Amino acid sequence: MFGLLRPKPPIGAWEKAWVETRMHWLAQQFVHQRLLESEVILPNEDHFPGDYCGNEEDARRYLGLVLRYMRADAVDLQVEVCEDCRCSPGSSPVPSEDGRPVIQIPQSCLTDPQLLVATLSHKVAYELLRHNRLLDELVDGPWVADLLTVFFGLGIFGANSTVRETKVAVANWSSWTTPPHGHLPTRMLGYALALFAWTREETSPNWMRYLRPDGVSLLQNSLRYLRRTGDSLFQHSTLHLQRSGMSVNELIADLGDRSDSVRIAALWSLAKLGGEGLAAADAVTDCLHAKDASVRAEAAATLATFGTVGDETRAALVECLRDVPTQVRASAARTLGVVAAGSQEVIRELAAALGDDHPDVVGAAALAIGQQKSAGAAALHEVLSALRTALIQCHNENAELLAATLQTIVPDAERQVQLLFDEYDSELRQVALEILAEQSTERAI
Repeated sequence: MFGLLRPKPPIGAWEKAWVETRMHWLAQQFVHQRLLESEVILPNEDHFPGDYCGNEEDARRYLGLVLRYMRADAVDLQVEVCEDCRCSPGSSPVPSEDGRPVIQIPQSCLTDPQLLVATLSHKVAYELLRHNRLLDELVDGPWVADLLTVFFGLGIFGANSTVRETKVAVANWSSWTTPPHGHLPTRMLGYALALFAWTREETSPNWMRYLRPDGVSLLQNSLRYLRRTGDSLFQHSTLHLQRSGMSVNELIADLGDRSDSVRIAALWSLAKLGGEGLAAADAVTDCLHAKDASVRAEAAATLATFGTVGDETRAALVECLRDVPTQVRASAARTLGVVAAGSQEVIRELAAALGDDHPDVVGAAALAIGQQKSAGAAALHEVLSALRTALIQCHNENAELLAATLQTIVPDAERQVQLLFDEYDSELRQVALEILAEQSTERAI
């Protein structure tokens, strides 16, 4: 009965796991004492004295303050204000004539001092990661840079800056359309601020009044959840622990935890172990039946890293091809491409997945069939049909994937295209043949 009264996490399990594990990683890289001792920087006269005119001089002045607050004295940066359309879209500074890195700030950022600070602190954080040679091990550098601003006490500015959220699924990741300051959406920054306060044992931080109303609400809900449940991989008592040193048995134990974010973090750790984590295959397979879709999707992705799985696991992955959430179906298809080992039964199921309504699933199934080499020829008809559909619907990326798959599974891809597309499809046939010719040329180079 008491399980029914357990509070609901303030953000999704995948997002929660990511924020907690990355905050823990930052504590290991930058020394957790920095977080405990960081001054919270506020949008007031004490921290940003003087009149604000919204010009390039203000940008230079604010950069100097941000560098000081983030203790980034070793980072040598300049700032340049430019038209929005001319600014570098990435997080990394661009080199100047004298070799010093330059932060490019869009003109529109100068209209709002908080947005300017958010943009500057994000770019300084990204440069700190680069300066400390940490970017090479990150596939999510811009996200981590936003999180580092929270770690160093400037998270209020990012949370207060407007985030235009347009979610786009890419594999098991999601991305958002955001303003220039970074990539994390407000809810994840808000939860990170709650972890920041909770780890510092600030039950009702006085800096909370500087947040936007939605940020205050998220912070309060998150702190209430953390106090009631203690459900976090990142807290004062775990700051010194090295999650990378956990044994397979310890990770298997975490897979049975009631917290979905703990299970996801364990799956990520097992995925890094690759074949060394194979002993956890049964426990990971059990996670394919978890209630939370992100746990199921990450479990499927983790199984791919083991290289080989048993028949029961393959059957469970096939069942995931019929799951409701797109992310689970796509993840299962990608993994089946690695572990199918030419199984005709699996190839038939992947061929059926080529008729899925979502392009991500179709692309994943196409890639998986291509990985079966000549055995994938059993799905020839479905591949050709999916190629035709992708061309009609202008899903160019999938059309290229399917064309590449076609060339992999049969030796006469061009002839097969000619046979499928009759005279009523002459235009589609021409486009398909051009894609095949282009890919053949690229392989020959």
